[in-house]
Amino acid sequence: MAQVQLTTEGPVARLTLEAPDKKNAINRAMWQALADYCERLETDDAVRLVILQGHGDCFSGGADLAEMQAMLEAGESLAPNYAAVDKALTQLRNLTKPSIAVIRGACMGGGCMVTLTADFRLAARDSVFAITPARLGLTITPEQINDLISLVGVSRAKEMLYTGRRVAAADALAWGLVNDTTEPADLETRALALAEAILSASQHSVRTFKRVIGEMQKGDRGDAALCEQLYREGFEGADFKEGAAAFLERRRPKFPSNH
Repeated sequence: MAQVQLTTEGPVARLTLEAPDKKNAINRAMWQALADYCERLETDDAVRLVILQGHGDCFSGGADLAEMQAMLEAGESLAPNYAAVDKALTQLRNLTKPSIAVIRGACMGGGCMVTLTADFRLAARDSVFAITPARLGLTITPEQINDLISLVGVSRAKEMLYTGRRVAAADALAWGLVNDTTEPADLETRALALAEAILSASQHSVRTFKRVIGEMQKGDRGDAALCEQLYREGFEGADFKEGAAAFLERRRPKFPSNH
């Protein structure tokens, strides 16, 4: 069985980390699979939203350190591992379709970094988070650090990165690391409700918001002219015409971009 599973149900795709005997630790093949699946999802017009999850009661214990240790002992370079991690996280971060990370139990290291690329993070109240490279003598890329800073701010990001401390779900919610917490038994229902709310909105608007927010997060490197163009184009689009008509006619809109 593949250690990353891609399944679809209607417009929703799920990427599931499947290594329960290792707490869903992510090895190089799994990082590569995540990147490959992202490329596939980008070209699948039937998929409009992606859910990221771990098998069972754990999201992920982090990167597969046993694999890396074995490679070091064999005198092999870890460069392919680093490249696979960066490619997977970049592909997840750049998905044009909205994504939701559904988090149960441990969400550590590289697993936590996976969830930071998602648009939303929903967590069980017994989940726990940590980003642990400082406990291993490692660092992460500026893009990966920015994923964390954009959620919790510089001070909390430094606290998590410098110490590798574990953060309980309640603190993760207070810090902005997750969008919401719920009882473990209610997590799937909460995730599907959020997915339905997103899918019922104009997908043109959702995709445009995601693209503009991505440009804004680049700061001075962002394309302000593109953002302005996208804003103006919205008023000429088919979704706005349908949305305005539905509002005036007091009915639910049938956005063309949703079909």
